[in-house]
Amino acid sequence: MGKSTFACLVAREYANAGWRVKIADVDVSQGTSFNLQGRRPQAAIKPEIPVERFGSVEQAVAAAKQFDQMVIDVPPNARTNTLRIARAADPVILSDRIVSR
Repeated sequence: MGKSTFACLVAREYANAGWRVKIADVDVSQGTSFNLQGRRPQAAIKPEIPVERFGSVEQAVAAAKQFDQMVIDVPPNARTNTLRIARAADPVILSDRIVSR
């Protein structure tokens, strides 16, 4: 399982628990979280979770104030972005790759 899939799963669990949650996809070159979540309404998968592409971590963090939980999906090897998110976030989950057995 990749980091974007994990981000979507985390967001889904918070939404299922009744939280107002949003996914911020700051990986503008791929937009994997954005694309994954875009398929949910077509398949009538609930809960609906808003996803937005952001050009910067700062934009995503500013938008987070409107939600109970903002899940931020960054590009791979995004060391500078990861540090900026860590400073603004609580909690932080770092994942390069999750391996299931």
